[in-house]
Amino acid sequence: MGDQGSDRALAAPPTAGGLGEQGGRVPPSLARRGTKSLLQPPDRLGILHGSSRSLVKPQPSGKSLMHPPEKLAMMQGSSAKLTMKGSSAKQQVQVQGSGRLSPEALGSLSPMSPARRQGTPGSGGRPGTSDSSGRPGTSGSSGSPVVRRKVLEPPKEVELPKSNETETQAVHLSPDKAEEMRQRLSLFSTSTAKHSLRMQGATFNMNAIVTCRSMCAFSSRPEGGNQVAVILDPHRQYASRTIKRMAEVCVEYLIVVVQPNESLEDVDFGGFYARIIMLTPGGPTIKTMAPSLVMAATQAILDNCDSMPQFAPLSEGSTITLRAESPVRPSWKDDVEVRINLDGSIWQQVPAPKLQTIVSPREVCEALNINMLALQTDMPIQIVQCVGKHMIVPIRSRRVIQDLDPLADLISEVCRNCGCDGMHLFAMDARAGGLVYTRNLSPLVHMQEEAASASPNAALTAYLHLHRIHPIDNDDTVLCEQGYTIGMKPRPSKISVQLSLIPAQRPETGSELGKGLTAQNHWLGDALGDQVTKERYISKGDRYTSNITDQSRFNLPKGFYERRDAIALKRKINMERAKRQGLVYKEEVKPHQSTAILPPTMSHPAPIDACWVGGTCVPSIVPTYEIRI
Repeated sequence: MGDQGSDRALAAPPTAGGLGEQGGRVPPSLARRGTKSLLQPPDRLGILHGSSRSLVKPQPSGKSLMHPPEKLAMMQGSSAKLTMKGSSAKQQVQVQGSGRLSPEALGSLSPMSPARRQGTPGSGGRPGTSDSSGRPGTSGSSGSPVVRRKVLEPPKEVELPKSNETETQAVHLSPDKAEEMRQRLSLFSTSTAKHSLRMQGATFNMNAIVTCRSMCAFSSRPEGGNQVAVILDPHRQYASRTIKRMAEVCVEYLIVVVQPNESLEDVDFGGFYARIIMLTPGGPTIKTMAPSLVMAATQAILDNCDSMPQFAPLSEGSTITLRAESPVRPSWKDDVEVRINLDGSIWQQVPAPKLQTIVSPREVCEALNINMLALQTDMPIQIVQCVGKHMIVPIRSRRVIQDLDPLADLISEVCRNCGCDGMHLFAMDARAGGLVYTRNLSPLVHMQEEAASASPNAALTAYLHLHRIHPIDNDDTVLCEQGYTIGMKPRPSKISVQLSLIPAQRPETGSELGKGLTAQNHWLGDALGDQVTKERYISKGDRYTSNITDQSRFNLPKGFYERRDAIALKRKINMERAKRQGLVYKEEVKPHQSTAILPPTMSHPAPIDACWVGGTCVPSIVPTYEIRI
């Protein structure tokens, strides 16, 4: 018995006939180390007898004070050997270089190895028998035990559909018992089938390639209008988290995901046609942005519905309902009625505009950084409510709007104090065949300037009608120009607005005055078209001004001044005649008559029952591109 590099011999416990070769005493080398007794009772250690090996069942009475041979071998160095002494045979096992026993050594030394406990096939249940060729399961002359180790099968692989396929095939998983138990214990599953489908969908969406369609809303050219990214999801496979991740990758600022209604029969019986999910990176999608997203989604469906049977048939001349929603908090949902005309234009209904309070021009001019003379002073600055609340600001000319240098901080402060979303400027001298030239500034709702604004232009059209500025008949189309002065690169847009007027009737919706609304919204007038602007009423006095010529302040009859001079001359002659006769001249008192011809009783403009906003939508310069989610 030497140092750690030498062989160590362990004394075997006494057999049934007497003590072992060491007489049952502990070797001196171990006694000097002060270790505890490493002897084990015979029932814990297999004793070698010649070429055969016998295993005695452990007795429940005694405890083992000796470390297992494989553990003791690992505590020694990399070159340690284990020697087990029996009555007539000695077996040595070399320890591997890492301090661990090889699998064959563990099988031969461990009394609880699978080969000793169960035996091998072909040996009649006797443990540790092999044939002369060394194959397990037969008995041979060598008598060396061979352990059969269980080979673990690799996990089953499930082939998922590729991301570039047009249709997703359902994958039916067949998990084994262990997989079923794992699914039942999972925190995300309520049943095994649902869990497997969730795992399948999550795996499918990871690292997938999605096609985005870039559309330009409210424009007839590919470089104008609001640019919107449309993602068609006919199989409804994208979860809310995946959709938000896609919005961060898209190039456009406005993103919409279109999913069809699950039931085509529901669409035929008046249900919503499709579900559109609207996103804007950096915050929630406000409702004033919805018309551009709805128009782009409708045009994308119209262009691709023939290749997607999941959507109901859609053609020009039809009317559908889209369920629009914003998943980012504060979230909202709303149903939008969409009409597709035969000329390809897309129209959607917005709430009927209502007039609200009038704003002082001093703060507005300070925020817009303009002089008071730049305003159209005979038109009030007023807040009009449509989808949102917009401050309508009349400007004298288009040049003032083009050269404008506004202050965004002051605009936000003024809009916050007045309770509106932004300022909508307009001038009556349009440049491209429209009626008004507009510009929208809404820094308070994270839109420094928008290329095409549907809700503010609808509010502006109602403002022109209710203030008798422009003659508007029932279902007349008012064309508004916008986007010509946005940033370094203009994005020209044209927004069409139609008002449904009901003469001398009260609208069914919104009959009661809301907070901030004026009584002018509920005047039961019957004036339409030219009757609205025949005589404009100036609220600052009792004067009437002609809409054709603003030079004269009165409508006087022909020869008024000549008759007045003749009457004055006749009065002087009568007074002189009475004076010569010594009489007192006294005129007959006549009732007062107005010198001007008063206009007929003014008829108020007809109330607004409904409002439609429309335009055209075309693909942008890069119509499609792919993103990876």
